Amino acid sequence: RFDQENRQAETTGELWKAEFPPVPAGGPHSLEIWVNDTLKIQWHDILSGEVWLCSGQSNMAFELKNAEGGQAAVQVSGDPGLRLFNYRGFIATDDIAFDRSSLDRINKLDYFEGAWQQSSPEQAADFSAIAYHFGRLIREKLQVPVGLVQVAVGGAPIESFIDRKSLEDHPVLVPELRNREKNELIMEWVRGRIMRNIGPSALKNQRHPYDPAYIFDAGIAPLGGFPVQGVIWYQ
Repeated sequence: RFDQENRQAETTGELWKAEFPPVPAGGPHSLEIWVNDTLKIQWHDILSGEVWLCSGQSNMAFELKNAEGGQAAVQVSGDPGLRLFNYRGFIATDDIAFDRSSLDRINKLDYFEGAWQQSSPEQAADFSAIAYHFGRLIREKLQVPVGLVQVAVGGAPIESFIDRKSLEDHPVLVPELRNREKNELIMEWVRGRIMRNIGPSALKNQRHPYDPAYIFDAGIAPLGGFPVQGVIWYQ
């Protein structure tokens, strides 16, 4: 059945999925995927517990190593029960002109990258300070494994995090999808940063992470099938 569904997915663009019943918090567990009596994929060191989405602007992205007392916190951040997924943009929206290869990746919604990691001094140092301390607090209070997913982009307007349908259905927000350069709801410095970053592009509809619905499409929607306990937000 898997082979039949997989061949159908190749023609329809649909992907198969497996849903597991809830299990008690704990671990580590292992997961094996077999196809036609052949072991295809193995995952190890899997935990079950609480997962939280940690999103927002630069305040959420502010790294633990730069926070007050951050260096001391980094040194004691080793915790196999705390998992960090720093889903960050491959290039920062600083006051620079993006190169053409970066602009091409952005157009393809290929902006965010990252992977699950155990909390350690190396991983926690570059993780959100707010999110890290929140995760440690949850760990201490509930005594269960905790996973934190960071999706934060400095300077991004809130409209970037909203899905396209919600923007289109809202009478005030819908113009933003069509008029990025002149819409009064977009702050002047945000428009200036967009123009600075995409300057080398000759495309009329060049995308940018600050665009309405962009962060949702590139960073939030891919997490849509993943069960989370809640969201913390720091604009």
